[in-house]
Amino acid sequence: MKSVLDHIKDRVLPSEFIGKYVSLKKKGHEHQGVCPFHQEKTPSFTVNDDKGFFHCFGCHVHGGVIDFLMKIENLDFKEAIKKLGKMYGIDTRFTEENVKQNTEITQIESVLETAKNWFLKDFENNTNAKNYLSNRKLSLNIAKKFEIGSTPKNYSDLLPYLRKVGFSDDIIVKAGLAWKSDNGKVVDSFIDRVMIPIYNLKGKVVAFGGRTLDIHNKNIAKYKNSHESPVFKKRETVYNLHRVKQQRLNKVIIAEGYMDVIAFSKIGIDYAVAPLGTALTPEQMQLIWKFDKEPIFCFDGDSAGINGMYKAFIGSVAKFLTPENGIKFIILPDNKDPDDLINSDPKKMEDLLANPMEMADFIWLYHFERSELPKTIENLTKIDNEIHKTIKEIGDSARREHFKAYLKQKLRAENFKLTRITSKWHSNKEIIPNVSVSTPQIVDKDQRWLAHAIYLLNKYHEELAHIDIDFGSLNDKHGLLEIEDVEILKEPPYKILIPSSINSENVIKYFNYYYKSYLLDLLNDNLQQHFHKGGFEDPKKTSLIQSEIVSCRRELELLKSELFI
Repeated sequence: MKSVLDHIKDRVLPSEFIGKYVSLKKKGHEHQGVCPFHQEKTPSFTVNDDKGFFHCFGCHVHGGVIDFLMKIENLDFKEAIKKLGKMYGIDTRFTEENVKQNTEITQIESVLETAKNWFLKDFENNTNAKNYLSNRKLSLNIAKKFEIGSTPKNYSDLLPYLRKVGFSDDIIVKAGLAWKSDNGKVVDSFIDRVMIPIYNLKGKVVAFGGRTLDIHNKNIAKYKNSHESPVFKKRETVYNLHRVKQQRLNKVIIAEGYMDVIAFSKIGIDYAVAPLGTALTPEQMQLIWKFDKEPIFCFDGDSAGINGMYKAFIGSVAKFLTPENGIKFIILPDNKDPDDLINSDPKKMEDLLANPMEMADFIWLYHFERSELPKTIENLTKIDNEIHKTIKEIGDSARREHFKAYLKQKLRAENFKLTRITSKWHSNKEIIPNVSVSTPQIVDKDQRWLAHAIYLLNKYHEELAHIDIDFGSLNDKHGLLEIEDVEILKEPPYKILIPSSINSENVIKYFNYYYKSYLLDLLNDNLQQHFHKGGFEDPKKTSLIQSEIVSCRRELELLKSELFI
């Protein structure tokens, strides 16, 4: 349900209302006029309908239509609300608690906007702040775009100024601009810092982030954000999302912090956002998905950054995935952060953004490629378990099953790389040809089929990674499974012939042809042995073997026709 203030904001256009008291002329997105609150000849009073406030650059008075009416007619908050309600036909009935709460919120929003303008004024003459931005290759135009300000080295005149223009210490503290010491003294929250305003989705300043300029003092926090207030909830606020909303590009990059967001602007990317001093929350992720169904994570490229992306994925993305919502990732090279890469190789950053990593591949990278465990069968089992735990966190069942199959296949491919044909596991070293292996003088037909199948499995291990055969259970009479260099299989006595027509697309059919041929020979041998041992007395088993032979022959005939053998 909308509050009285919401109805006033919806119904009352600031320029139209204030224009009843001040002669205004439209200039760009704003209206200008002579300030009614102090004497001046050159107009310095502006009204901005998009942001819903007025501001005087001469006397620094600032606020919305309620503040203007209170000041121009010397009314209290409740009186101003009632008058506006009467003028615009708005029901203004509310409780005393509503009055108190709405008055407080309005005053906090007003003091934050006033402080922002004070910080901007300080920046004009703050050499340290300008040098800091210059060292980070941030131009004054970018500083203006993000309304970056500053605070002086020592305790400033901000608090006396805010008191002078009518804000109480209680409002200043609640807004996060100051804090109260044990002895009751009100102290500036931000000293010697670059000041970055944080906006809500409506474009109102709700907090500030400050980056220290005292780089040599290790006892001072590098970054400091306003504490939470009636208008600022960290879990529900995303830096720069209000600009993303205005642009309507359906693109979002999720960075680690606001300095990364500002850095992206150097290459013309104004759709980066960031959480505020905490890990990404589910509430923030839900907000981001409103503006891009598949945003891109881009944290620092070091271990801490990659770990941060994984934690954000598990904590705020995986459980909430739907068929419509997703996420992608960028892994920055050489442990660089976004600012480093943008400065050194902006084309590389653009290429990475054009080809982000899919979720399943990021899970693989996180658990397998970055694993410090030696690649052994025992450790692959551990990695498989970790991958399984991650997949279980995914809320979208279709994605969960797809990822499970995809990552299972990748694990099987790695399994094959690490396996000698005996299914014994070894470390991932280059196989040394062993041409001196002892081979028999006569090779049975079934063993030649097996040799063909083994050769293909080795040469096309990725394409055949899904093949799940226990080689240890095969009938290997001549030590085929002990051969490490399968090129030997082309030599006497095997002399296997691999058709030149085999490629990555038809290799599965060729493998099945060789393997089924091997099985058919084994089945025929089994049938003969069965009869030799008096199988006529067991017609049921005889029928079963014969049925398997018929089925195998049918499959082979089909494969022959498809492969033109």
